[in-house]
Amino acid sequence: MYHTRKATERHDKVYALLGMSSDDPSGAGLYVDYTIPWSQVFHRLVEYVLSQSVSVKTWSDRELAVIHGKGLVLGEVSSVQRDPAWEDSQEVTITWKNAYVEAGRMSSWAVQASAKSVQAGDIVCLLQGASRPTIIRLCHPYWAVVMISVPPTDSISRNGKGIEWSEILQSVTRFSHSFVLVWDWEMQPNESLGDQEIKYEELMVKEMQKGSMTDKLYIIAILANIGFVLHDLERHAEAEKYVRRSLRNFDKALKNVDNSNPASNSRIGTNTGAYIAAITEALLGVEGGWLPLRWASEDGYDLTIKLMLEKVNPNIKSEAGRTPLSWASSHGYEALVNLLLGIEVVDPDARDEKGWTPLLWAASRGHETIVKLLLDTKKVDPNAKEKPDETRRTRRTPLLLAAEGGHEAVVRMLLDTNAVDLSASAETGEASLLWAVKNGHVGVVQLLLQTGKIVPDAAEESEIEDESGRTPLMWAANNQHHDVVKLLLDTGKVDPEARDKCRRTAISLAAENGNDKIVKLLLSTDKADPDAVDKDGRTPLILAAEGGFEKVVQLLLDTNKVNTSLKDNRGRTPLSSAAKNGHEAIVSMLAERNELSFQDLQRQILAPPKHEDFLNIRDEDYFDHRCQELFSNLRQ
Repeated sequence: MYHTRKATERHDKVYALLGMSSDDPSGAGLYVDYTIPWSQVFHRLVEYVLSQSVSVKTWSDRELAVIHGKGLVLGEVSSVQRDPAWEDSQEVTITWKNAYVEAGRMSSWAVQASAKSVQAGDIVCLLQGASRPTIIRLCHPYWAVVMISVPPTDSISRNGKGIEWSEILQSVTRFSHSFVLVWDWEMQPNESLGDQEIKYEELMVKEMQKGSMTDKLYIIAILANIGFVLHDLERHAEAEKYVRRSLRNFDKALKNVDNSNPASNSRIGTNTGAYIAAITEALLGVEGGWLPLRWASEDGYDLTIKLMLEKVNPNIKSEAGRTPLSWASSHGYEALVNLLLGIEVVDPDARDEKGWTPLLWAASRGHETIVKLLLDTKKVDPNAKEKPDETRRTRRTPLLLAAEGGHEAVVRMLLDTNAVDLSASAETGEASLLWAVKNGHVGVVQLLLQTGKIVPDAAEESEIEDESGRTPLMWAANNQHHDVVKLLLDTGKVDPEARDKCRRTAISLAAENGNDKIVKLLLSTDKADPDAVDKDGRTPLILAAEGGFEKVVQLLLDTNKVNTSLKDNRGRTPLSSAAKNGHEAIVSMLAERNELSFQDLQRQILAPPKHEDFLNIRDEDYFDHRCQELFSNLRQ
């Protein structure tokens, strides 16, 4: 391009360029005439190269143009290779990002070297009215023109077939983005991107010196549209940064505007209403407004949310099949939920693709204010069950979900409706009390028990054989929730002797887990058998001895109600179980309790088979030596 050459008259840069063109530029008012102001010549050049559909701003003392126009994203430059045989040629590989071509496909174009070198990451766009694409580069707060007009190859792939560029032009009917480009002839060869951004920011500040509301909205629109372009290019992190920034500034601007009639406020300019409408329309163009609405909700931009809801389809679904109400209910965005519930066409009980209602989401996450808003509509089913999926076959109600999560306020709210089914259970048999007990939610357990309508001793029917038939008391003991065990025992309506399908009791489970406080609590009822035998013949003492839980063993021995010599189905006693796992203190406790001599101990604890290794015993001689060391305090 001749514009990089030095010239006494700026006009010569344009006229030399036109002299190389085979087209007749006179129709665009471009002919050699040094009396025409430079700004006008440059202005006409831009319109000639692009189209008269663009808006152009030029200056009499600068070789720079700011171009506004509608356009669409075609693709992104993925690589650039110089042709060593031709210094003025470069091969540009483009990854297409638009349905008008074929998203994901790549094409290689041989293009003339430009004043600005084309780089990977540059964007290929088509401006409305232009016959050729333009290559641009993000240079905050504008798009810098790298190549203003790129001659495309004759054929481009679409649906596996070649398509002529002229056919693509004819098929384009919608130019979805607003671009603000800078065509800068002043850029120095060694000028960095950072230096350019500083220069362009200063340019924008200079143009916006009035500081009017219109100026502020203009900048907001520029930032938003940059984000939308990046979103089309699937550069999602960058897109989110720009759109969130524009949303923040937009919400601030709206606070200074009469929301009912923005254009009526004379101090902010007559174009304000048009700008607000344009920005809102642009926001709605991204995934139907779903994504900007989500970000505005996350950041608490209530005025922006309200404005968008006046235009957007309030029941629009995301890629995951969720409506704004479903999503807002799960994330706790109260303002958005309140606004959505005020829209007549919004169904507060609609299910998403997972089969969840907004109430199920809100209850599961503990969003009490949203639960109240939904219940107050009188249009939601407080007993709606979730839809089972492939990974989880449960069908929980809002009450079950709130109980499972320990959300006391939500549980109380649901109970206060007097409409929830307290006996409702999931497919696996767990009712609300069981969910709360398993997770140790004392407050929720207390609330449920206070209703007087809960059976505190109801057994669970589980698909897992080892867990089937367990009562809430057994689960509380197994999961070591001491305070829950006490609450259940205090009702006087639970049976400490109840057994699951494996014949285990609450004290068996507590002993197996080594929780001496719960064992002591159960023993204090005088209703828990300390010597209960399960289906494998194991007693609480065997389980505690095997696990090395000294305090539990001592508590059980102190009852004087346990058989210390009882064998399980595999022939193991409490003593041999402790010895097998190296629990020397428990071996000593049991030996002393049974008044065993060293010889008795040797007879009761047989040397292990060769494939076993307990107490680091390797053979019978070593076994005798080790027993002598461990139990030297016993009488011979």
